[in-house]
Amino acid sequence: MILALDVGTSSARASVYGADGSRTNGVEHRAPYEPWTTPDGGVEHDPARLLEATAACVDAVLPRAGEIRAVGLSTFWHGLLGFDARDRPVTPVYMWADTRSAGAVDTLRSRLDEREVHARTGCHLHSSYWPAKLCWLATRAERPAVERWGSIGELLALEWFGEGATSISMASATGLFNQEGVRWDRPMLEAVGHPVAVNPEGKLFAIARRRGWHVEHWSRSPGAPRHLLPLARASAPERGAVR
Repeated sequence: MILALDVGTSSARASVYGADGSRTNGVEHRAPYEPWTTPDGGVEHDPARLLEATAACVDAVLPRAGEIRAVGLSTFWHGLLGFDARDRPVTPVYMWADTRSAGAVDTLRSRLDEREVHARTGCHLHSSYWPAKLCWLATRAERPAVERWGSIGELLALEWFGEGATSISMASATGLFNQEGVRWDRPMLEAVGHPVAVNPEGKLFAIARRRGWHVEHWSRSPGAPRHLLPLARASAPERGAVR
């Protein structure tokens, strides 16, 4: 049997499918939740609540599911979550509908060619995506001690598998990923702050050394999928934002 998990904007859901793709009737569970909203356009989720809801869905279906041979997981796109040095969440999940970074969009448009950005990343300069959110967060008076930025999917991976990594699919929705080159986009990383090169290939390593970027080499745990991308890391001088 295959366990399918979907962590959406308004609920987490679990259902079970057979090897032929047919859905198992009656073996499903939904855990609803609602985001917080603020008068200035903020839309946030509590990451602990999302974890709790997802775990509740798994617990509800497993006794009725039979032997689970595979698990498929999808989560909402564009959500931004800060992690501390111990990989614990220290911010809410800033959702795709959060518009507080609209001013940062205007700033990015004054510095970048949006057509070129869209051609490389597949994303426009918009408050839904990470670049505007990261620039906006960097201007806030109170900054949490963020070491790395990721999403709710990375938190689930950390909690359940002990490794913080994201898929190419999730990375492609950040606005920081070069979809043709299948790598983090260097110009966009520079636009939002000081980049960190993680497991760089030869060309990127040479660029990182020449420009004085921090370089990290992370190993992949045995059995992990091939195309895993580490979380974007905040810089050391300003821990509250990518610089």
